Amino acid sequence: MLASVIGNAVVCRAILSLPSRQLPFSYYLVTNLAAAEIISSFCFPFYFVYDWLDHWPFGDIGCKLVFPIHMTAMLVVTYTLAFIAAHRYRVIVTYRSHLAPLPRAKVMLVLGLLWGAALMIVLPVGVMHRDIRLTSGYHICIALLPGDTLTDAPRHTSYSIVRFIVSYVIPNLVILMSYSAVALKLKHHMAATNISSESTRQASSQDCAAVSPPVQATLPTKRTRNSQDGSSVTDLELDILRMIYVIILIFVVCYIPTQVVFIYEQIKAGLSDWPYYVIVRRYSFLLHCLPGAFHPILYGTMSKFYANAFAKLVLCK
Repeated sequence: MLASVIGNAVVCRAILSLPSRQLPFSYYLVTNLAAAEIISSFCFPFYFVYDWLDHWPFGDIGCKLVFPIHMTAMLVVTYTLAFIAAHRYRVIVTYRSHLAPLPRAKVMLVLGLLWGAALMIVLPVGVMHRDIRLTSGYHICIALLPGDTLTDAPRHTSYSIVRFIVSYVIPNLVILMSYSAVALKLKHHMAATNISSESTRQASSQDCAAVSPPVQATLPTKRTRNSQDGSSVTDLELDILRMIYVIILIFVVCYIPTQVVFIYEQIKAGLSDWPYYVIVRRYSFLLHCLPGAFHPILYGTMSKFYANAFAKLVLCK
């Protein structure tokens, strides 16, 4: 939790501290992802206390706040990653020498729609969360839809499955299709480049054989793009998009165990009788907490922009 909060706070600070706000759209999406992970990380201690005590000690207000806020933040994380994948596809397919940044109003509109969509999905069950006192004296925090009971909650089960499809299956399908399309595009581009290079090489060999050595010495060399020009929006896009593969891979791998446990409990309407199920369930949730801590490390090691920003903020360089 500390690694996630501190690391993602530095990520947000790196963007907000820039004198110019004309940044590529990808940087706003990463900042939105970092903000959602900070909010989600603040909810983790409540989950761990609830799990280890098998009792909800934070009252009805805490119940109505913690779970809906955490679910909303996690939906924003998945939607933002899917949007980043779709944006990566757009950048690769429509690649030009220069990509103009989006106006601030459009950026805020997109980010607002991401949060609004997540809130609309969570709202139906979020308002239903309440603190219930059991006969044993322990309290539980649970969402009961109209007609559901503690022993039989078919409507909540149906809602949970639909939410799983909307919040995990569909975003991951978007990610898969986007990167599959990018891979095909790059494959065709590389094949065309190899054919063109081979044709150019053969033509150059024939031309060079027909000219005298002094003329050969005056032939212009191919102009290369200056990789040190960090002011180009396209350079910034390519710098940050190189690490998106690893970010999404960590997210998917760390979330699979939790989603499997979630679907199993919804279908079975309870916990498993397997003696090791509780500890496996706890470690799957711990794995679920790790992407927020890993992502800032990836930003600082795989992106020159964030590496420089981290050095300025952390090392005072």
